[in-house]
Amino acid sequence: MASSTATVGSFEIGRVLSRAFDVITGNAATFLTLAVVASLPTIAFRYWSMSQSTQMFTVFQPGGSGSLTGFFGMAVLGAFIYYIFANLLAAALTHGTIVSLNGRKATPGECLATGLRHAIPLAIITFLATLGMMLGFILLIVPGFILLTMWTVLTPVRVAEQTSIMDTFSRSAELSSGFRWSIFGLLVIYILIAWAIGLAVGLVAGVTMIGAGGLGAGGFGQVSILYVLISGIGTIFTSLFGSTMIASTYYELRTAKEGVGPEQLASVFE
Repeated sequence: MASSTATVGSFEIGRVLSRAFDVITGNAATFLTLAVVASLPTIAFRYWSMSQSTQMFTVFQPGGSGSLTGFFGMAVLGAFIYYIFANLLAAALTHGTIVSLNGRKATPGECLATGLRHAIPLAIITFLATLGMMLGFILLIVPGFILLTMWTVLTPVRVAEQTSIMDTFSRSAELSSGFRWSIFGLLVIYILIAWAIGLAVGLVAGVTMIGAGGLGAGGFGQVSILYVLISGIGTIFTSLFGSTMIASTYYELRTAKEGVGPEQLASVFE
């Protein structure tokens, strides 16, 4: 388990990452189980939508407006499924991380219960945050990065402090104030790690597709399910690390700004 002591007033990227890795390795079985269970609906829908792709190609043919409607309908449904289960997983892993920092291991049932309780509110919160950041990037780019760092700890704030939707935004902004350059650096590191995982997954998927004979000779179904499964594994690991890192960031911010220890954070679950 990571050390529960931190110097009040400081925010160290190395300490956040070290704590996140310690929590993951100490709860590997529980966290992997949660990640797999929460990712299965998205992976299943992704495969199903790929299996329907040949029908959606009629959108490029005369009279294909119905397929166009179906395409966007599937995209909306896919986004909805992703938002719900991604936030369920984030809340579950946040619970597990905070409890782990208090010196014990949370059970999959405890984490899942927290995830189910917060999945829909967090889906609304992250959707609103995404819209806000998109607008910031479209306008002047810089506001988008500012909002990204301000709202980094939305999920742990909601899970640990039971805040309302609007209070979650203001509380995250309050905690991140004064440490946003450090948070930005931490997010850059995460993006690089996620990019490396994505690159590795892409290479493996490409080799798999070549080995399966490409898309010809009726091989689409075989290729698509292999690709979806491999990309799903990449998504599982990036989600697992990202959620744990954000929860560790929240703990670091609470410690740096308020001197709060893990016992006080974990008490919300007891």
